[in-house]
Amino acid sequence: MISRTIRFRSRVVGRGLVASSAIAVVMVVALLLWPRAQAVTLIAVGDVQLGRHMADDVKRKGADWLFAPTADISRGADIAFCNLECALSADAPLLPKRFAFRADPDCAHALARAGYDVACLANNHSMDCHIAGLRDTMRALTDAGVAYVGAGHDRHAAHDPLILHRRGLRIAFLARSMFIPEGVVLLDDRPAIAILDPDAIAGDVRAAARAADVVVVSLHWGIEYSPYPSDWQRRLAHQIVDAGADVIIGHHPHCIQEVERYRGAVIAYSLGNFVFDASRERARHGLTLRCTLSADGVIDFDTIPTVIDRRRPRPVCRNQVRPGDSMEWQACVEAADLLDRRTR
Repeated sequence: MISRTIRFRSRVVGRGLVASSAIAVVMVVALLLWPRAQAVTLIAVGDVQLGRHMADDVKRKGADWLFAPTADISRGADIAFCNLECALSADAPLLPKRFAFRADPDCAHALARAGYDVACLANNHSMDCHIAGLRDTMRALTDAGVAYVGAGHDRHAAHDPLILHRRGLRIAFLARSMFIPEGVVLLDDRPAIAILDPDAIAGDVRAAARAADVVVVSLHWGIEYSPYPSDWQRRLAHQIVDAGADVIIGHHPHCIQEVERYRGAVIAYSLGNFVFDASRERARHGLTLRCTLSADGVIDFDTIPTVIDRRRPRPVCRNQVRPGDSMEWQACVEAADLLDRRTR
């Protein structure tokens, strides 16, 4: 009786081992066949303003002309991002303010054709045509297939993250502006942009990090025409990275500021102007930030200096300019100096 029981148990145990081995094999095969996240390339540029004097170029030459010299760069990325600093509306009236920008809604299609996937609307000019203009802008971008972040059909939606899926990677975008749009009262139940709350942004980043593999934060902040971020900006940027951000994209100063590497994250305090009818020399220089992303964050990054030449950006190749080429040379010198600081 005892021997029979032992033989019976040995058969049961043997079958259990075979079943466990089969399950293990299936799990290994499933893991091997499961699509793994691959590296994703993110391109980010600074301020894109298509109204005011730029509207004349759009009428005469078309909006595609503005992006032509840089389109290969933006189209070559998995995700291309810009800060759209104007309203896209055909008839919403401009607010009576000193600087107010409105552009043809068809410009959204030019952004899409140039390869842009995401437009930031959390800035002090996206509501230059009040609520109606913001609503038109969101509609124009959606119709063109360009996602937007930092704005929504109510204040809550404006603060929601935008999550894109690329090559198996989930990339969350958050956008905030430290400036309340001039002449506008933001209401909870009306279209609005997302205003930066320094006390709340870390919690927003942590929530986005739980829902995505990579977190990109866009900040419209800083002092206009200042070549340096403030100490307050540095502290806040570090807090945002500590909360889980992998990339911070800064804009608003209309000139380039340093790019910092902090705890593996990349902080571009200001990328400067990209498409803009700028008059100051410094405001004609920009940086295009290019990051390679993975589930572990930023694998690598570099920058491409640009200069605004006849109102459209042109990439500058560092090894093809001479000191006598004042505008291009200065752009490269500034960009090289800023990149040198990232390792300090």
